[in-house]
Amino acid sequence: MEPNDTVKDTWSAFHYNKAASFVYSDAYTQPVLDLLSPRMGESILDMGCGTGELTYRLQEFVGHDGLVVGVDSSRDMLEKARKNNVTNLFCCDIQSLTMPDDLKSLTGNFDAVFTNATLHWCKRDPSGVVRAAKLALQPGGRFVGEFGGYLNCVGIRSILHQVLRSRGIEPSKVDPWYFPRPESYAKVLESEGFKVEHISLNPRITPLPGPLLDWLRTFARNSLLAEMEQEEAEKVMQEVSDLCEPDMKDENGGWAIIYTWSPSLYNQNVAFVYSEEITRPVFELLSAQSGERVVDVGCGTGELTLRLQQLVGNDGLVLGIDASEHMVEKSKFNGVKHVLCGDIQKLVIPDRFKDLPGTFDAVYTNATLHWCKQDPYGALRTVKGLLKPGGRFVGDLCGHMTGMGIRSAISHVLNTRGIDPPNPWFLPQPEEYKKILESEGFKVEHISLNPQIVSLPGSMTEFLRALYKVAFLKDMSDEEAEEVMKEVSDM
Repeated sequence: MEPNDTVKDTWSAFHYNKAASFVYSDAYTQPVLDLLSPRMGESILDMGCGTGELTYRLQEFVGHDGLVVGVDSSRDMLEKARKNNVTNLFCCDIQSLTMPDDLKSLTGNFDAVFTNATLHWCKRDPSGVVRAAKLALQPGGRFVGEFGGYLNCVGIRSILHQVLRSRGIEPSKVDPWYFPRPESYAKVLESEGFKVEHISLNPRITPLPGPLLDWLRTFARNSLLAEMEQEEAEKVMQEVSDLCEPDMKDENGGWAIIYTWSPSLYNQNVAFVYSEEITRPVFELLSAQSGERVVDVGCGTGELTLRLQQLVGNDGLVLGIDASEHMVEKSKFNGVKHVLCGDIQKLVIPDRFKDLPGTFDAVYTNATLHWCKQDPYGALRTVKGLLKPGGRFVGDLCGHMTGMGIRSAISHVLNTRGIDPPNPWFLPQPEEYKKILESEGFKVEHISLNPQIVSLPGSMTEFLRALYKVAFLKDMSDEEAEEVMKEVSDM
């Protein structure tokens, strides 16, 4: 099947396979293949087939009685797909899809259209892609796929825009990506006649097989940086990589991307921290029972401590601990019965609570332990000392890649002002924190890293005032801190 469209080919199959093999890995594609559920004898159109790894798997699913056709706008990708034993291929921009003559009879006869990691490149005409899929399908056929959505590449994209602006280039004119919210894309699908049975946004921390520079050379060099000379593009990519390092490079040198307190400020702008939606999974792990004794480490303004009081009832006891006197006073005002002010990393138990250490059934903590950078081991020793033998420690803390993009932006803005950026948070990988827990005598039954997309109740500047000002900008005057937060928010 000969190419039927003249699309400028900027893709390199070699670089794609080297830097983005995760795109077609079993771990990341199995959920969408399960949704597709290809069957023997079916005909399937693979939109954006790339180098053909998934197209070949589809061929195996449908067997000799079925048919799989791959389409891609890159001839270099298609050449590699042929070498990967994909049988039926043609070159075309799927935003204006035209079937080659020898496949025209298939129009309106495909059982399914499949697409993986492609539609976010279809910024010119996202509706055109959906129309093409609709025309390709037989009545009742299914359109199944996965692509980058809202907040995809968060952090990297902002830094790319920032570096381009610093060179006098308007990034919105060269940014090739289309990252919609699910509800927005559902409207596009419905407007073209599809019935949407399932659509969702699923943030995923994706370890890169190599350095971020390789990723940038694969996905940014020939899109956002396509008009630059090679030397200038390399400088830009190196600068972007350097700026992204605080958020995206771990303590072992590995890179990953996401493909998603003042009491008054805290309650206005960080209420999601103690929302039922965010805290339900950890509460289910805790499974507090009537009559139990529970410590809430980092109780803050007491919203979750009050919920714990209700769960344990009058026969139980809940003790809240927080390092902030303001937070403690607010929690008392909110109705928390037992609360003390102290730093969990070096806790001193007052006389009125002297009999409580070693008697608690459980210690709970939410959004607190990442503040314990000074001595995370000390915090766990305190927890261990509070628990009775066999007691449980359950909590949620911010881990690796938390605040991705924001921390990089703050570091950049502070560097431009000649200020060495502070690093106030302890954001470990699960394996790292597991070792710390085990070193303090805990048996780890479950630990995981779970990225969450959190909608802010207000503006980004308000969020920065609530959480980041006290952490990163506490030594600045209010006026200068406001300037920094405004600049970070704009970025």
